[in-house]
Amino acid sequence: MARPLDLGLLAVGSAPILYASFAVDDVPTDPTAVTFKWRIGTGSVTTYTYGVGSEITKTGTGEYQVQLSVATAGRWYGRWAGTGTPAAASEVTFGAWTNF
Repeated sequence: MARPLDLGLLAVGSAPILYASFAVDDVPTDPTAVTFKWRIGTGSVTTYTYGVGSEITKTGTGEYQVQLSVATAGRWYGRWAGTGTPAAASEVTFGAWTNF
């Protein structure tokens, strides 16, 4: 399994946009379903599903994004997943800090 992409340190109050791209043979392709799951530290998992709620935005064929509101200090973990064809997943992590 590949290591998650590490974005380093972000300040509490920031709002990073995280992207996912899906393709078959280098041709952008929409999966059957797209989800983004995230948690802080060992906390509970929050799941966003494209088409259910407005958290995930489709920006083009096979291209999706989500904007997180970093309101809590700690280690954040995220995971994109697509099901069907193409089935794929990727992970991201970052630390969030505040001096106040």
